[in-house]
Amino acid sequence: MTDQIALSANDTRLYQRGLTAAHSSDDDGMCDLGASVGLGNGNMLYVGERPGRDGWCICVYRQSETISIAEGLEGEQREAAMDLIDEVAAAINGSDTT
Repeated sequence: MTDQIALSANDTRLYQRGLTAAHSSDDDGMCDLGASVGLGNGNMLYVGERPGRDGWCICVYRQSETISIAEGLEGEQREAAMDLIDEVAAAINGSDTT
């Protein structure tokens, strides 16, 4: 994640294929602390905290719903999940993370 721009939770650019974003506030009722990569077609893969949940999660945010993949991630699981965002972004954008 090199370029920094501020986006609201309703900004459709969060779902733009290959766009990575860092999340740092739950003021908007969406993500709290974590990272995401846009998957295109109104989907975003998110790793991080979710309001009202313990531990970190992996989920897919769609513009109209949230699909939980894993919850309660801590320690090494949390680090691996963050690496997943980089790996997926690299695969989408045709680059190498090594």
